[in-house]
Amino acid sequence: MSQNRIVWLLALIMAAVSAWLVHRTIQEQSKVKPAEIPTAQILVAKMTIPARTVIKADWVELKAVPVNAIPGDAARSGKDAVGKITRSEILAGEAIRKGRLLREDELLGLPLMIPQGYRGMTVKVDEIVGVGGFVRPGDLVDVLVTLNEGVVKEDEKVTITLLQNVQVLAAAQEMESPAGEAAKKGKVSSSVTLAVNLQQAQKLALAEENGKLRLVLRPLNYVESEQVEPFYTKNLVIPKKQPKQVKKVVYRPQPVAPKKPNKVEVISGAKISHVDVD
Repeated sequence: MSQNRIVWLLALIMAAVSAWLVHRTIQEQSKVKPAEIPTAQILVAKMTIPARTVIKADWVELKAVPVNAIPGDAARSGKDAVGKITRSEILAGEAIRKGRLLREDELLGLPLMIPQGYRGMTVKVDEIVGVGGFVRPGDLVDVLVTLNEGVVKEDEKVTITLLQNVQVLAAAQEMESPAGEAAKKGKVSSSVTLAVNLQQAQKLALAEENGKLRLVLRPLNYVESEQVEPFYTKNLVIPKKQPKQVKKVVYRPQPVAPKKPNKVEVISGAKISHVDVD
């Protein structure tokens, strides 16, 4: 047997052995099962659900998700979310979390406080606008607006009493009047919700766009309205009172006529003469 044939034979044997070893390895690996990752079913959104929207049953579905990827407040069944109102937008495929849904006390609290025929309108305020933080639900306030220059006159601001005797429904997230120490300290609010009709809501929205709102706290049980004129910048400058002009009286003495001397007629014989007598 020649040397070349021996080399080829050895190569074929080695290739056959290698192929057998690869086949054996693949068979062994196919018998080994991959480690299973534990999963659990949670409720996810099938579509994007807008904020402040009632969730419908066909908008959500149960989906198996790895346990280590499930949020702690994830809804586990339809009863945890269907029929409830979203606090913020939930994207398609996102887990339905209980913290993203309005609680029952949040849902029922404010609407029940709105008087019949009115609406709840929220306006942004700060510590000064909100009467130093002492505006609380149930209070009555007047709403003032200082309009920017150019709204009424080019170079002048004006403050008007926009609304009177308006009920405060909520201050920031507070919908119940505080008691005890909380009532004494007050609360600095970032927003105030007022009970207004539709016409008042329009005025309030326009005023907020064109000026700065301020709340004036009313005394208890004071519900009368007053006729108030707009107050312009020029009214802040009080003109100086001019002193009353006093008519000058010039004393001019009247001319005195010269006093006529008294004369006495003297007759001496045939001679007549006159003599001055003081």
